[in-house]
Parts: sequence; C-alpha cells; structure tokens
Amino acid sequence: MKKIGSSYLYIDSSIDYVINDYKQYIVSLIKYVIYNKYVNVIIGMEEHKINNTNKNIIININYEHTLIKQGGRDTHNTPIGEIEYGTKKYHVRIYNFKTLNLSDVIIDYSLPNIYNVKKSNLFNEFSNKHIYISPSIYKNIYTNTNNRNIISLTTFININEPRRKQLLEKIQKSNLKHENINNSFNKLKIQELYQNTKVLINIHQTDHHDTFEELRCLPAIQNGVLVVSEKSPLNNLIPYNDMIIWCDYDDIIDKTKEVLDNFEKYHSLIFTTKNVDKLYKLDMENKNEIEKIISINGDLERYAIKYGLDKCIQSRCHNYIPAYTKLFNNVRYDVNNVLEIGIGSLENGQMGGVNGPLVSRTNYKTGNSLKCWEEYFPNANIYGIDIYSHPELNQNRIKTFVANQNSEQDLQLVMGKIDTKLDIIIDDGSHMGEHQVFSFIYLNKHLSDNGIYVIEDIQPQHINGFKDLSIFPTDFKEYINNNFHIEYFDTRNNRRSDDFIISFRKK
Repeated sequence: MKKIGSSYLYIDSSIDYVINDYKQYIVSLIKYVIYNKYVNVIIGMEEHKINNTNKNIIININYEHTLIKQGGRDTHNTPIGEIEYGTKKYHVRIYNFKTLNLSDVIIDYSLPNIYNVKKSNLFNEFSNKHIYISPSIYKNIYTNTNNRNIISLTTFININEPRRKQLLEKIQKSNLKHENINNSFNKLKIQELYQNTKVLINIHQTDHHDTFEELRCLPAIQNGVLVVSEKSPLNNLIPYNDMIIWCDYDDIIDKTKEVLDNFEKYHSLIFTTKNVDKLYKLDMENKNEIEKIISINGDLERYAIKYGLDKCIQSRCHNYIPAYTKLFNNVRYDVNNVLEIGIGSLENGQMGGVNGPLVSRTNYKTGNSLKCWEEYFPNANIYGIDIYSHPELNQNRIKTFVANQNSEQDLQLVMGKIDTKLDIIIDDGSHMGEHQVFSFIYLNKHLSDNGIYVIEDIQPQHINGFKDLSIFPTDFKEYINNNFHIEYFDTRNNRRSDDFIISFRKK
C-alpha cells in the first residue's frame, strides 16, 4: 500500500503479467489525480480494508474481448447483443462478470468493448461503471524512421492458435522478411523492439474474437511503427483509427508488402503533426477520465481559494462551495456552457473595490469567478455579464458582455450572441430580489435539458419568498413547480445573514 498525499493506493499483485505495463500506466494516472484528495483507491480483485475515513474506490481492469461471434469459445450462457456482423449479432461476453461488477469502476482498453456492452442494454449497472483508458503507456512519441532493422513483426504469444499459425506459415512461404517475438513483456524492452520495427502485423486471435488489440497496437504506434491490421468491428470508435492500415485477413501479407515498398510515403501520411498531437492528447484525456471517477469534492474549494473568491469560507465571506460541489460535482465534465451574472468589477467598486477587505485578504481580481469556473469546468465555454465592461477578460474560453440583468432587451441581445443552450446559469449580480426574479423568468427558457439555475446571495427579507416561491408572479409559481426540481442551501450564521442559495434543476 502506498500513501499519496492524503490518499492511499493499494495494488493487487495478482493482476495478469501480460497487462502489467497497462496496469502500471493506470497506476501512474491515479497517482497524478489523487495527490490532493482524500480517497483510498484499491486496484484489483483482492479484498483489502484501509482503516481511515477516506472514501474507498475499487477499480478493476477488463482486458478480455467482449465482441465474440456466435459459436466462439467461452460463450456458454453469454447473451447476444445488438452489434451486427453479416446477418448475425455478436455475443456480449464479460469474462469474470460477477467479480468485475463488484467494483466501483471497470477500466477497459477498448471503446468497441465498451460500446458493445452498453448498446446491448443488458448490463446497465456495469456500463455505468465501464470507462475507456487508452493504453497510451509511453510519454513521448518516437517517429524516427532510421535504424528500423525489423522489417515486419508479430508478437503472438501462442503461435499455435490456428489462424495465427496459418498466417506465420504463409509468411514463411512468402518472401516477406518477418520475425515473431513473444518474449518481451517489459515496457522498456517493448519500446526498444518497436523503435527497431517498420511494420507490425495484427490479426484477431481466433475467427470469433473480434475486439481490436489496442494493448498491442497503440504502444507500437507511439513508437512510430506502421500497423497493418485485420479489419475490426466498430473501428470508427478508436480515437486513432485513421493511423491504422486496415485490410482483410486474407490480404494482410500483400498489404504489408505494399506498405513496406512505400514505407516513407505511408509513414509521412500517418505520422502527421496533427496525428502526433492526437497521440499526445490521449494521455490528458485519460487523466480527465480518471479524475471523473476519483472523488473530486476538494477541487472546487481548491480553485475558489486559488482565485480568492468570496464564495469560499476561507476568504471569510460566504460558505457556498459545499452547495456548488453538490450541484456540479457529478456533471462537471459534461457541462458545455456556463453563464454567470456579475463579474465582480473591483475597479468600479464591486466586491469592496480595489482597496477592500476581500483584496487585502485574498488574491481576488476582477473576473476571477469566471476564471475559477473555466478551470473547474474543463470542457465549457464561460460567459459573464455585468453592467461594466471588461474586454480584457475575453480570453480562451471566457467571453463577457455588458448587460443589465433587469433589462429584457439587454438579456435578449446577450442570448442572441451566445446562441446556444446553457447548462448552468449562476446569478451573482445585483443581489436585489426583483432583479433575481426578473432574470430567472427571462433566462430559464435558455437552459439545456437538466440545466441548473442558481441564485446566490439571497437577502434575508426575500428568503422565505424564494422558499415558497411567493416572490414570483402567481401563475409563474405553477410553471416552476411543473418544470423544476428546487433545492436550497441555508448556511446562514451570525456573521452572514445572506448565506443562502436556491437552485432550480430543469426536469
């Protein structure tokens, strides 16, 4: 067991050695993510208890094929799914299903595997925990074509599998220079092998097992190898699909020869700057995916402190972060568009002004709330409106507008420019009850499905009116009840009588 900051990591040593490098890569991602969190992560099938108050997350790895044709081995009592081949449909085989399903998270190296399970609608609980982590095990991409002395390569462990044996026999009879090397299972040795190879030939293990072998092929591509592969179902889901040279099984030797005859041409077409960037991005996408499954309760507080927000109790102001964490934690990575009313213009006296107590206590600067949301919602555009102009904030994913939240004309102009549905709207504007009501009545119709509208800093005289909705026009109260789930967060104390948030989640 390893201590990582405030977290603990336990790794089951019994995981199959064949996927050891993939497992170690997953471990490195988890270490990167959990350092500033309070969580215990247990990887593997072994039962292990960690005696602390941290949340436990059990993670397991599925590295078996799920896409198996009818009549294939290990399909007894395995259901038929919805993915077609010819006039038939693939099985959905989940090897060791009962054990895997006891996990909180099931990591898979294959998006086609995941899609096959999800599309069947037979394993919904399992699918909700089934995530893709590409086997992007090398940090650097090596594309040098010099000194590649292995002309063509296979890495078949069991060379007596009938179709593998058949292929190797055909290769031996052809004039193709070829090696099958199956004794390199150390990450560095595999890297050395691949950096010495021109073409990797990949075929399915049997006539029935059709999941694409990413564990073999992606590390090869990361080291500049051209991969000639037998066609695989759902290959359009593979993020680097266009970097693989696909062909039928019967044509694979001839295709390999063609690629070798035109090696430099193929290599330059596949290892473009755009494609190499795509390979580098896989690692960050993996980190984002791991972060989704690890407890992220501390992240928003960390960002709020970083930007000196008055929403954070550490700034000796409001205590809104627990509310926002509850509202946004589970949707954080799915949010595409956020609008906040109120930019917090220090230069114009808002937030206590440039010489106010907030600035003296924290590193708050105008627009820091928008910057906090930009960091917390990594896939979202962040929009801000205020009665004061701050065009200097219009950078990266942040865009601001000058508007009065109590003016329908202003709001209409802003929404015309944004021209998309909003997943989250936060009212941190004037804090005047009539303005909060007016903005909600106009803007709520611009929420996306399941969108969230939050009003913070509700003043004491209006709190009861928001709780029973009597602050809204009588006919609008019924509309709210029919269309929204309402939740409020009351953290008032002797120092802050306006520490009150109400949220409206679209039904």
